[in-house]
Amino acid sequence: MSHFDLPQEHHIRTSPEFRKIMSGGTKLRCKHFTFFQLENQLEYSRIGFIVSKKMGNAPYRNKIKRLWKEAFRLERKEFKLNCDFVLRFYPEYQLLSLCDLRKILNQFQI
Repeated sequence: MSHFDLPQEHHIRTSPEFRKIMSGGTKLRCKHFTFFQLENQLEYSRIGFIVSKKMGNAPYRNKIKRLWKEAFRLERKEFKLNCDFVLRFYPEYQLLSLCDLRKILNQFQI
């Protein structure tokens, strides 16, 4: 594994984890997505994405997730430790550049 990768343990994968974060965490709503945050008992932050099939075909949905994962990886040192984050996208979402995504993450001051 390269030191540039986002390790697998930093991904939220299961439905119960997503539900727990979305029901018990802090919610910040933007125009095209909702951002959920919940403290965890781990020594690192994790992130998960919810991208509906209504948004487009699989390559397009995967591209959204890849860009956001990269933005999170680059900005994760600025994030609050011991937190889980979930981004839930809406069909109106428009693809943004990596630079724009990093700015959005910095605006949240997580």
